[in-house]
Amino acid sequence: MSSKEQLFDKNLVTLNTSGSVDDLPPIIDWRVKGAVTEVRNQCNCGCCWAFAAVAAVEGINQIKTDVLQTLSPQELVDCDEGSQGCIIGWLDSGFRYIIKNQGLAREVDYRYVAMKGACRRVENRFEQSGIKYWIIKNSWGKEWGEGGYMRMKMIGGWGLCGIALNGVYPIMN
Repeated sequence: MSSKEQLFDKNLVTLNTSGSVDDLPPIIDWRVKGAVTEVRNQCNCGCCWAFAAVAAVEGINQIKTDVLQTLSPQELVDCDEGSQGCIIGWLDSGFRYIIKNQGLAREVDYRYVAMKGACRRVENRFEQSGIKYWIIKNSWGKEWGEGGYMRMKMIGGWGLCGIALNGVYPIMN
């Protein structure tokens, strides 16, 4: 296996930015289905956008192929020219980088170092007690929340903290 993990054909992946919460099934926990990797820690690097983009691609890849690979957020921090590494970044820019480069390196091949370096080429939902929640995987380590996850109550409109304001996620055909 090469150090560059080609996850999908760029022609089969699109970005969905117009979905609705109403389109989701009433209950699903992707952790139970094996589509979520371990919680990781972004440390002092402000790259939650990279961790979120990588987590989404890890999940959709497992759902479509039954293979859960831990991928490299560091590659996005270093290489995504549409974002600014540890300063600020955007999910859709991360997805576009992954599509353009036909994949993303595995974490074991492009380790996370919590700072921007030179580029080297190599959301869940359930219901509890009648209350609907998003299960959110954080990027600050397992010490936060419930073993690295938190629950955010679903409400209409933008949702709590704007969670539904600018939702984007990859789709693999």
